[in-house]
Amino acid sequence: CISAMLQSQFPSKPSPHLFEALRRHILEIADADDHRHISMQFLIKLLKHEGLLEAPSCCNECGSPLKDVYISKSSALCTRCKGIETTSFTQAEYAVLKAFFERRSCAAIEMPPYFSEKIEEIFTQKIDR
Repeated sequence: CISAMLQSQFPSKPSPHLFEALRRHILEIADADDHRHISMQFLIKLLKHEGLLEAPSCCNECGSPLKDVYISKSSALCTRCKGIETTSFTQAEYAVLKAFFERRSCAAIEMPPYFSEKIEEIFTQKIDR
């Protein structure tokens, strides 16, 4: 979580809500048996805070309902509109992403295999540092 903050925030950038979220997530990590869900939620919240990730129900390009989802550097896309450089999510994975996106608490959510790797890939794509 702290590494993500250092990568994404400019020195002296005022972000009191984000730093409060970091504080809450660090406290949760200290008490957790498995901290992966907490760190994934923080990465998702950080990307949301920066306006770099959304979890729409429809494709950003054509407006059709999203089933399998492809997240590009700037959009959530359907199978028909996907580009070459996207991270794919099944319906189940996208449901977990949306759950993390909308949650306020750090309660555990069961993550599908490779979910954390996909979130880290999106973070890396969107934070060009």
